[in-house]
This record gives sequence, structure tokens and C-alpha cells, in this order.
Amino acid sequence: MKSTHRNLLKKHTLFRKRAEDIYTWTTSRPDWEFKYLSTSLLSDVWQNWCLFCRTIIMKSCMGATTRSETTIPPRTGFNSWQRISYEAKQAIHGNTVHHSRTVNFMRHEPTWGDQSALLRAIPTLAPHNAGSLMTGFGLSLNAPKHLQTVRNACFHINSETMSEVRRLMAFYVGRGLAHPTDIMWWLEPSSKADAIFFWLEEFEIIADQVTQ
Repeated sequence: MKSTHRNLLKKHTLFRKRAEDIYTWTTSRPDWEFKYLSTSLLSDVWQNWCLFCRTIIMKSCMGATTRSETTIPPRTGFNSWQRISYEAKQAIHGNTVHHSRTVNFMRHEPTWGDQSALLRAIPTLAPHNAGSLMTGFGLSLNAPKHLQTVRNACFHINSETMSEVRRLMAFYVGRGLAHPTDIMWWLEPSSKADAIFFWLEEFEIIADQVTQ
């Protein structure tokens, strides 16, 4: 899991640089360009987080070594990505897990970055490090849900998704919320950092726990 953790941190370094470039964007540039770059960054951060979560779950089920050199043996039985994804999806939706069934396409996999979905799937998947995964992915941190909410609103803008974004205003300090991405540049009070930087930090806290 060392390489998975290291890759996440490398990506986050690049994301922070992109965020800084966007933040210092000259005011003479069109507003649509700022929104486009913000949306692109937000989506990339979310997709990278989903990939990280997927990789951790797959490695935990198939067998891996943690950053602290603890060996996680593979689960008993069939551990292809198709089978693991099927079991996770069934658990998330509260459906019976049938013997030998699988998913056939990655587009049918669950949303791996969804915190509540992971917490429903892990007990059913039952990898040997389930305790650490439940602890890490179950940390009371805002990043997974908040970023997912804003990202979904960006690609499905309507009154309902904007209402969900507005509910996040209680957690941040800023002015003006005409577009979902506006809130990623609001300040998180405890850290005094823009939300996007705060979210990256919280993702790293979770990543440290689940790979340790």
C-alpha cells in the first residue's frame, strides 16, 4: 500500500499547484474560464479519491502489505475485481450476495469514494484489515461528502443540487454562491484555508489511516 499512498500524495501536490494557479487567476479573465478550471480541478480530485479508495479495497481483499509492513492475507474465495465490486454493490444497496455472480464492466461498479457506501460495503467484503478500513473511512471528516456534493452539483446543476451545496455554507466562510464551485474557494474557519486545500488535507488524513 506504500505505492498507493505515495501516488495519492504526488497527485495532491499537483492538485495544490493547480489550485494556487486558479486562485491567483487575473480578474481580467472571463468568469467562465475560472468556473471551467475550478470544475475540472474538483472533478480530478474526486476521481483520484475514488481510484484511491477502489485500489485500497481491492488490495485489502486480494492481499497486500501496509505501510507499516503488516501483511494482509487475501480473503478466502474468489477475489477478482469483478467479484469484489459485485459484493460491494450488493452490500451498499442492501441486496443478497449470490454465489459466483460478478459485475462485468467497471461502469457498473459502486462509487468507491462515497464514504457511506464504503462503510456499508466493508463489513460484507470482510477483508482482514476491515477494522482499520472502517476506522479510517469512518473518520468524522467533511471532505468526502462535501467534495462529492459540490462535484455532483457541478455536473447536475438544478435547484435540488444547489440546495445541497447551500447547506454546506454553515461549514465555510465566504460571499457569493452563484455556482457550485464558488464554495471551494470559501475559507474553512478552523484551518483558515480555502475549502479545496482543506479537503485535500482531510483526504490525506484518511489515506494515512487506511494504509498504515
